[in-house]
Amino acid sequence: MAASNSDKFKKLARKWTGQIGSGGVADDSVTTIPLSSATNLPTDTAVVPTINRVDSSGTATPSKEESIVGVVSGNNLVTCIRGVEGTAQAHNAGDVVEILFTNKVWDDAMDGILVEHNQDGTHKAISITGVGVTANSIDVDAVNTSGSVISFINAGENSGQVLYVKQDHASSTGEAGKIVNDGTGDGLLINQNGDGTALNITTAATTISGAGIFVSQGSTLNNWSSTVEIKTTAEQDSLNAYLLYVTNENASSASRVMAIHNDGTGNGLYINQDGEGIALNIDSEATSASGIYLDQPVADTKFSLQIRHGGTNKFLITREDDVTNDVAMVLGTYHLWVDTTGDLRIKSGRPTSDTDGSVVGSQS
Repeated sequence: MAASNSDKFKKLARKWTGQIGSGGVADDSVTTIPLSSATNLPTDTAVVPTINRVDSSGTATPSKEESIVGVVSGNNLVTCIRGVEGTAQAHNAGDVVEILFTNKVWDDAMDGILVEHNQDGTHKAISITGVGVTANSIDVDAVNTSGSVISFINAGENSGQVLYVKQDHASSTGEAGKIVNDGTGDGLLINQNGDGTALNITTAATTISGAGIFVSQGSTLNNWSSTVEIKTTAEQDSLNAYLLYVTNENASSASRVMAIHNDGTGNGLYINQDGEGIALNIDSEATSASGIYLDQPVADTKFSLQIRHGGTNKFLITREDDVTNDVAMVLGTYHLWVDTTGDLRIKSGRPTSDTDGSVVGSQS
């Protein structure tokens, strides 16, 4: 940050003494003051020079004394604030200029510290305004072997946030928060002991690139590992309690509540039901749509629906090229299909023609 006459923290220059430069200081209001030389004066903060505390022979001249705040630019003090101590007035070329430890230097430093510190040295609420284009506003580099690098604790009753992070630029494409974990511990652990929601995400995004939750699995998963895992070890005794609950509360919405897209050869959805509950329970109150809808657009798919028990096929909807519409239903070893005349036919084993097997009962 460039030096400014509003700097609270201003550097000194040990035993620095100089002189007013050629032309002097015309009056009590000019803001550029020439020096014979500014060598060894700080340039990264403002400075507080005192003019005419003494004359060239060392005699005190209290009526001529003036302290100013200025910024060094070449051999000039610019953007000067006049008369911060003593009296603003004209000065002659050659008048003595000194850098002293003045009230102004000390008081401004204290004002700067007290902005975010209490008198006992503890912090007040901290407000950080980052002005860096590429640098971090806060950078904590720790080598802790235990405990927290940063800890936020609120012991008071609070209806607000303990931590609030906001990205306030609508065109920004960077993350509002990012966690990089090279260790084997959790990237983010939420220990929710109260009755509130552990993770509540409210999103106003309307495109797929603005998903409420987006998980990208970039590495190969080990056996029985998961990209997302929801687990409970507590006994759940309510039929209306769910480990995962997804709801769309807008009756006019036509979008899918949940979609699974799988380009691999593994199962799109795998349910491992080891308990005595129902593995898949669909409660549909729709009056004009199916409870289950299976669309198999690939013509050469072998099974559209397959139900097995004890390792044996018990019910199939299968492709059979030799029967009408190329579709048959299989119960155990028996195949059922509708022939070209509209009759339901059955055969133990696969049919070899549309009229193979027997017509089921008396049909009209």
